[in-house]
Amino acid sequence: MASDQYSVNSKVAKRDTVRYSVDSERLATAVRDACVQVAVAAYEDAAMSGLCHEGAWECAVDAMCSLNVGQLIAALQKERPHV
Repeated sequence: MASDQYSVNSKVAKRDTVRYSVDSERLATAVRDACVQVAVAAYEDAAMSGLCHEGAWECAVDAMCSLNVGQLIAALQKERPHV
């Protein structure tokens, strides 16, 4: 059964491989910064709306999960298309 799981995981890994001209460190930094930015904004908005800490945290996590990484990559490529 472990080999079946490995086979599925390797297929997913191959499918999800980023084939863009954006270097890994720059992409990781951009994703981290974007996650922090959307999480803080969502948390503050939720807290201002009266949600408790747990509710505001759920909103922050949802915002990070909803981040469109494809758009972020496209923006990075426009900045420096041949990196």
